[in-house]
Amino acid sequence: ETLGADKVTAETWVDQNQDGVFQTTDLVRQVTVDGVTQARTETSWARNPDGSIKAVSVAVTSADGLTTNTTVDADGDSDTDSAISDVTTVSGGVATRVVEVRNQDASLRSREVVVTSADGLTVTRTSDIDGNGTDDAKTVDARVLNGDGSVTRTVSDYAGNETTLTGRTIRVESAD
Repeated sequence: ETLGADKVTAETWVDQNQDGVFQTTDLVRQVTVDGVTQARTETSWARNPDGSIKAVSVAVTSADGLTTNTTVDADGDSDTDSAISDVTTVSGGVATRVVEVRNQDASLRSREVVVTSADGLTVTRTSDIDGNGTDDAKTVDARVLNGDGSVTRTVSDYAGNETTLTGRTIRVESAD
């Protein structure tokens, strides 16, 4: 494993045939940084024992770390089998993270949205697990800071219609 002087760029090599010499087919992970945009690209290769590519993923992360787009070639045939978009936006202190997974034909496979309140005490997660455009589940994780220093955490799970409560857990943690 090597780490660049910038402490970001890196390479990981595995001597696939155990001959004590690294060939180009022994590279299994590489991180590079674009000199202009400062975007970070991480490429990972799963290799067969002979060094040929079994699978590859390429993740490009923006300089601010809020956007990552990943392409995955799951079978090593040089085409994109799935694409993952992970985008976080912040507005008025509220952070919204949207993660979408798309199939080879760009159709939606799944979508998850996580909204974190400005004070960080409430996190709401909605999931479309089958990619049909309708939420299948919703979870609200809310913390309340009580006057005596204790914290009440309530986690509520809802069915796809977001009104049918399927489960609720309330936990109170004392100030000490």
